[in-house]
Amino acid sequence: MENTMCSAEQGSDASTGADDGGDDEEPSSHRVLGDLHLLERAKQMYIKGALAEKSGRVYEAITFYRRAVQLVPDIEFRLAESCFWSFTDDESEDSDAG
Repeated sequence: MENTMCSAEQGSDASTGADDGGDDEEPSSHRVLGDLHLLERAKQMYIKGALAEKSGRVYEAITFYRRAVQLVPDIEFRLAESCFWSFTDDESEDSDAG
């Protein structure tokens, strides 16, 4: 599941290496890294939820979804904008046909 990251997301922390010369640079970079870590944890929880739901474990899926939304409230929308849904669109295409 680790290879589901888009190239746009991989480059999203490239701005943390900029040298502004200010004293706030270090805490800001730590905050950005912390936010990325939370986003990644939420993404993994949401993916686990999607897999659990797909295999019929709905209550377990809800638990994973809830944890993901607690970490990043708009995780579903962030994943919808990323390449994650391209890996799981097979199911939605099947349901649209009927």
